Amino acid sequence: MKKGKSYKSLYLPAWSIVVVVLTLLLVIVVSTYRNMSRERGRMEDSLVREGLVIIRAIEAGVRADVSSATPDAKRLQRLVEEVSREPEVAAIAIFDQTGDIVAASLPDGPVPGKVKGAPSLALFLKDRGMITRYPEPPGGVPVFEIIQPFRPFSYPIAPSLHHTMEPASPSQETPLSRWAGDKMIALSLRLATFETARREDRHHTLLMGAILIVLGIGALYFIFIVQNYYRVDRSLRRSERLASLGRLAAGVAHEIRNPLSSIRGFAQYFVKRFHGQPEEEGYALVMVKEVDRLNRVITELLDFAGPKEPRREPNSLEDIADHALKLLAPDLAARKVEVFREYESGLPAVSIDRDQISQVFLNLLLNAIESIEGGGEIRLTLRRSGPPPAVLTSIADTGAGIPADDLEKVFEPFFSRKRKGTGLGLAIVHQIVESHRGEIRAESEPGRGTTFRMTLPVDGESRLRRGHGRKT
Repeated sequence: MKKGKSYKSLYLPAWSIVVVVLTLLLVIVVSTYRNMSRERGRMEDSLVREGLVIIRAIEAGVRADVSSATPDAKRLQRLVEEVSREPEVAAIAIFDQTGDIVAASLPDGPVPGKVKGAPSLALFLKDRGMITRYPEPPGGVPVFEIIQPFRPFSYPIAPSLHHTMEPASPSQETPLSRWAGDKMIALSLRLATFETARREDRHHTLLMGAILIVLGIGALYFIFIVQNYYRVDRSLRRSERLASLGRLAAGVAHEIRNPLSSIRGFAQYFVKRFHGQPEEEGYALVMVKEVDRLNRVITELLDFAGPKEPRREPNSLEDIADHALKLLAPDLAARKVEVFREYESGLPAVSIDRDQISQVFLNLLLNAIESIEGGGEIRLTLRRSGPPPAVLTSIADTGAGIPADDLEKVFEPFFSRKRKGTGLGLAIVHQIVESHRGEIRAESEPGRGTTFRMTLPVDGESRLRRGHGRKT
């Protein structure tokens, strides 16, 4: 069903802010993820370059050691330990395909007897030439590990230096090549610097997200305050306007009622005087009927201008609804309207003024009946609601419906689309429901019918939570 424009305008700004905040959060998360992925790639490239420089420095040191045909184990160990003193180096190990360690320096822990998975590493290196990974160190400090064949003889001399450098002696390289044929080197680099940068990026992202969420909540709260201010202000202005109108209507009604009594008396006199004269008697009867209609309008004006304080007693809304339907049975039959009742079982008694709430049911049902032409149906529903505990009454018809522009005005006094309507019926309904601390709202779709929903607190005192506006 269509709802009023004020209902839509109430939530549109809030939903817009929620969508904007969620979109910005998504953009920040995606951007941060992409930046961190890009930084991770750059970090790995930087670590590989740094690691290769260290590995080549070790290989160069071994190659420069020409005191023996194969590297001396003690001198190689000393070389590895010297290089491992660099702050970025976590561990260095030179080992063969069986996992036996030739030289190693592990400042962060004891030197293991063997390297696990050495045969598998040798197979991988034949295909890739280099392995990079993030192992789980015993101390829990993240490291980046580079593993590649240990080749202290494999780097060619730069072409520009060929004419100045003497070729290497076969007697030195052949034993070295034979010794290094199955050797591998594993270099572990600390990631503390990079991890600190990544942690700062994550903290920055979380901070930005938190600021964005706080701003979004603040904006929603501001909209909530502003909208409630305008709603209260509008309600206050309406109450002041209705109070002035009520005082004026009461004064006019009292001034009109006395002359009307005299006019009705004279009209009844003429009915008797012209008895037997159809034309004159008909005119007199019209005068009586019109005076009675004016009296009804005045009565409604006085009811609206000076509403009575409800005398609350526990009453069954099912009984009140059934009584109203019984009184309106002739109107229902004349309009060929079928009524469907849906009452939730075990409904609590509601503290209400029985006469006033009976008037509410009569007015709402009469409106529904008069909106139906050529037969239709009315669905009357009663069910629990809350919190606080309340009973919700729904009266839905299949009549002509109310245009969206008029839906905002149905509870305004003197507004009516009916040819003979006074425009006070629904205004009085709204006034009675409010005096019972209840709420009422209308929903309609032209051509498909109208639904009035009335909520009354069970105890008659609890103010219902706002959100079920009187006009939607």
